[in-house]
Amino acid sequence: MPELTSVTTHEPASPSHFTYCRLKPGSDLQQGDVLRKTTEIVELLKEVHPHYALESYTHFLVLTQSCDLVRRAKNQCKARYITLAAIRPLSLLVERQIQEMQSDPFKRQANICTTKQREALKVFLERLLNNNESDYFYLHEDAALGFPESQCAFLRLSISVRAYQHYDICLRSRLFSLTETFSHKLGWLVGNMYSRIDTVDWVPDNLSAVDFQNQISDILDGLVRFESEDKINAAKKELSDVEALDATALRERINAIVVPSKKDRTIDSVIRVLKEMEIVTDYKVIKQVKQRLTNDTDIAQILK
Repeated sequence: MPELTSVTTHEPASPSHFTYCRLKPGSDLQQGDVLRKTTEIVELLKEVHPHYALESYTHFLVLTQSCDLVRRAKNQCKARYITLAAIRPLSLLVERQIQEMQSDPFKRQANICTTKQREALKVFLERLLNNNESDYFYLHEDAALGFPESQCAFLRLSISVRAYQHYDICLRSRLFSLTETFSHKLGWLVGNMYSRIDTVDWVPDNLSAVDFQNQISDILDGLVRFESEDKINAAKKELSDVEALDATALRERINAIVVPSKKDRTIDSVIRVLKEMEIVTDYKVIKQVKQRLTNDTDIAQILK
């Protein structure tokens, strides 16, 4: 894994995202510092937590309270250990949420979810992006800070390193930090407090409601296809060779299946009952009844 370049002493780039700030060189570690995975960090992880040296762990977030990280006598801080949370790609977390909803092997094979499940995923993402999910802390991409991909800190995936031994390594690996309010929000999440920290949200402070929903849609649509429950069930009945198809080919087959709307199915059922009861038997009359039901605005409103 290539090492990211060190933060230079000249004027650093300003963050483009409202969550972040740059700290002055030489300042102490703080809760909310994002650490890059430098060669020093990798060697440290190999020594104390080898699993966290894997490539999918891209950065680390400092969880220890800032007051315990202030260096005092003999350049030592109060904390005996520095707690770091693993940062992993946002796509990995969302894919896990999707997989939990794909309990049906058919959905996993085609990599699809129902439109109803899409709404549940949207709610999860709305909470996540506003940092209201207790187990995660969302970190938006910011190319100006050398953080090109949106990621999440997995707060339950935390490790501890000795402060007296590894403080300077962590400090040299610092990429940027959270602003004070978002650092407080992180502390609230970690401490499982019952009061809400008043942080800036995406809507309306930074994006319109429409743009925020578009951002969520971009995330979801890049990871999974959504189909109605009726279409998925019809595909499961109609397709017999699904095991021989990859996800792309299977989705193409599913897309070709035409499923009558709820309105069409209801009208067909009404016509069937009328015919079975011999209330309507003439073909022309049946056609007229069907056309009348199809054009009825009240039926359209009820069955939309």
